[in-house]
Amino acid sequence: MRNTRIAALAAFFVPVMFLAGCASVPQTDQAVASFSATAGKVCAVVQPTIASVQAQATLLSPPLSANDQAKLSQAGQAANLFCGATASATSATAQGMLNATIPVLSGIIANSSLNASSRNALLLSLAGVQTAANILIAQAQPGAASGAVPQ
Repeated sequence: MRNTRIAALAAFFVPVMFLAGCASVPQTDQAVASFSATAGKVCAVVQPTIASVQAQATLLSPPLSANDQAKLSQAGQAANLFCGATASATSATAQGMLNATIPVLSGIIANSSLNASSRNALLLSLAGVQTAANILIAQAQPGAASGAVPQ
C-alpha cells in the first residue's frame, strides 16, 4: 500500500515540478543560442529518475532479469554521457538521450513485479517527464523564442 502511495505521488509531482521548470525558461535569443541550460534541466530530472528506478529495482521480488538489468545500466550510461557534455548539447542529442532512456525505463517498469496500480502510476509519471522534456527541448530550439504557435 505504501509503495502505491509513493508511486501515485511521484506520478503527480515529477511532471508538475518539471513543467514548473519549463515555465521559467527565458524566451530570448541568448537563451536559445545556449542549449546547455536546457540540457541541464533535462538532466536534473532524467538522472534522478534513472537512479530511483535503479534503487527500487533492487527491492523487486522477483528481481529484474539480467536483460532488464543490462538495459537499465545502459540507460544510466546514456544519460550520464549526455549530462556530462551539456555544454555541447543540442536538441538532437537531448532527444536522442530521452529516446534511449525513457522507453527502456518504461519497459522495465511495465515488465516488473510491481502491482498494477504502482506500475501504471510510474508509467504515467515517465510519460509526464518525457512530455515535459519534449516541451522544454522544443522551446529551446531556434525560432521558438517568439513563442509563436504554428498554424
